[in-house]
Amino acid sequence: MPDDGNMIGEGNPVGEATAAMGLWVALAGAVSLVVIGVVALVAGMSAGLWISVAGLLCTLAVGASLYFRRR
Repeated sequence: MPDDGNMIGEGNPVGEATAAMGLWVALAGAVSLVVIGVVALVAGMSAGLWISVAGLLCTLAVGASLYFRRR
């Protein structure tokens, strides 16, 4: 392999920036899922609660990934 078998690319600034940007995009998507769930809940859809809960769990998971990521 050209990169000495390092599939993850640790120490590579481009790889780390790509991973960080992916996590930020995932966080934005999770927050938008919470917003969509709240709007659905206000509109009277019972599924809005489950959408909000799923979005909240995704937000917590991605937020923890960003917080505990090696820098």
